[in-house]
Amino acid sequence: EYIVEETLRGPVDEIRKDVVMDERFQNGGYAEEFAERVFDLNILDPAMGSGHFLTSVVDYLARAIITEQNREAEEKDGDVIDDEHDINWARRKVAQRCIYGVDINPLATELAKVSLWLRTLAAEQPLAFLDHHLKTGNSLVGSDIEEIEELESEGGGNEQNTSLADFGVARKGTIEQLMRIYEDFIAIENKELADVKEMEAKYDKFERNKLRQRLESMANVHTAENFGLDNLPSDAYEQMAAALETDDWTQIEQMSWFKNAQKWSEDHNYFHWKLEFPEVFYTKGGKNADDPGFDAILGNPPYVRIQNLRKTDTAIADYLDNQYDTTHQNYDLAVPFTEAGYNLLRRDGLFGFIETKKWIQGEYGEYLRKYLAESKSIYELVDFGDQQVFEGASTYTVLLFLQKSERDTFRYGKVTNLDKSVEQLK
Repeated sequence: EYIVEETLRGPVDEIRKDVVMDERFQNGGYAEEFAERVFDLNILDPAMGSGHFLTSVVDYLARAIITEQNREAEEKDGDVIDDEHDINWARRKVAQRCIYGVDINPLATELAKVSLWLRTLAAEQPLAFLDHHLKTGNSLVGSDIEEIEELESEGGGNEQNTSLADFGVARKGTIEQLMRIYEDFIAIENKELADVKEMEAKYDKFERNKLRQRLESMANVHTAENFGLDNLPSDAYEQMAAALETDDWTQIEQMSWFKNAQKWSEDHNYFHWKLEFPEVFYTKGGKNADDPGFDAILGNPPYVRIQNLRKTDTAIADYLDNQYDTTHQNYDLAVPFTEAGYNLLRRDGLFGFIETKKWIQGEYGEYLRKYLAESKSIYELVDFGDQQVFEGASTYTVLLFLQKSERDTFRYGKVTNLDKSVEQLK
């Protein structure tokens, strides 16, 4: 409750202030505009589990929408609740428009859908379609497809480097196609069973887009290279770029290095954020957004120490060691999750995690402390001391709140009585 409120209050208050000050809505339409702006928020839980945080987000934002609707109705001496736009309508719209979740466990992804379905049930309406925003993958492992455009052939040939330049044009065109499909998709009301079928068809078109699948395959190769992919030709990306929009792609698919990369992607659940959620990072025209990223990121990252992960998956452990600036010694996964979450925020975006706190003083937290100090991103830290937040587990935790902007000060609190923790914090 406190994490959700503390993370989302800022964006919601900012929307409320903007709409109140907008002269266009002085005589009406204020609540509708407020709701539309809330629906445009992008809220992520990168380790969503069964969806507990996301259902709380749905409730918080839906209540905010209905509160403003009631406020406008009271000012006009009108009906308090619009029959069409009640709390159930608000919950369904928030769940479909605002909520994003990722988990490495496919069962968790399905459980999260069930949690949100139960929270958004509405009489005589089908279950909300959620596949487009709740996905399975490893939030910590993947590539930015645009990095490939920045590569240069080791051979230095102009023809090869031209292929990468042409690839940039093809990538932009593909993203533009995907954004058109997505815009058509979110325009569907999801009120009737036929709407659900139409949404499923649109989403399938999005997922099966040939160029999208090829871009994903290229991103898999780029990620696999960071896992130590063998026999990768020096001009591998130029080969793929040149074949991207032609039938020559079938030859690329027969290459052993390409096959290995795709297999490794399946084994390690690669997740390429910009291809999975392009609407968060790109404009409708396929260009880079002026302010890409999520408005808020919250959750509870897994409590796994790297030495334990190394026993079961050495490749992932080595990848995290090499790809993150904050990983150091025997860290736990909260460390790279914090860095990854912060990087996925838009400018001024907000971050709220409950996570293990040993990084605050322990040696393994040295690089994360430096990272947060240099970014000046902490705006609140709540220490639970030796209080045990989770029953059945001896875990010492902290609430960490960040903002993607430089701050000169931050708030610090310590919980002394777990039974009254929310009241203390408020």
